Amino acid sequence: MKWIVGGVLAAIVGFAGYLMLYLGAFRSVQLSDGPVPAMTLIGKEHVGPYHKIVPVIQEVETWAKEAGLDCTRSFGLYLDDPEEVDEPRLKSFGGCVLADAKVPELPEGLSVRVFSAPHFVKALFEGSPGIGPFKVYPRVKEYIHAKGFHPLPSVLEVYIVHSAKAMTTTYYFPVEQVQAAAQAAPANTNTAKDAAPPKLEVKPIVGTTPTPPPPAKLPPSGGEPARTPVPGTVVPGGPSGVGP
Repeated sequence: MKWIVGGVLAAIVGFAGYLMLYLGAFRSVQLSDGPVPAMTLIGKEHVGPYHKIVPVIQEVETWAKEAGLDCTRSFGLYLDDPEEVDEPRLKSFGGCVLADAKVPELPEGLSVRVFSAPHFVKALFEGSPGIGPFKVYPRVKEYIHAKGFHPLPSVLEVYIVHSAKAMTTTYYFPVEQVQAAAQAAPANTNTAKDAAPPKLEVKPIVGTTPTPPPPAKLPPSGGEPARTPVPGTVVPGGPSGVGP
């Protein structure tokens, strides 16, 4: 009997280790900050739990393939703070990053937005976004605080699936350079007070007009529990773990 129990425990531990290795739990997160060129996003709106956006992304990917568009990079744009918005009301936008500047004619339900901001914290992770809330977001939170940045609403996750066992997730966190702005401000406090801070822009340029996200901190430290991805399928993590 003991050897049966021991065998079961060994199998569980072995599977857990394989799962962590598969998700990228032991891989490093590369962090940097600076300007990022504006990205044109073709996608569809989603309301509800962030981890349930996968079918929306897949729907846009299927349409892009049929339309002859390059959808090498898919994305999830997460607009609300899960600490301030109930899960059924969380707004997100998922689909493909448009490689060509030419915007095609879109079917009903799809729209195009331009995602840009003056400054970003960028996190590169060679693993599944399913463990992003535990692996990536805490590191980004530390980086933002160490740099003295102020996080702006929304987080963009860009996914590249290389194979059934390999993918890259790049996270873009728009931030305001608070310390730099304070150091560059003139001694006149009125002038400094009147200066307009940088703003995140998510502009609709074709199709339906999205509802702009309310001002909010970037996501909390809780996050969704890690999910097991089907090989070759993107399982986005969604915002979690970053706040002022």
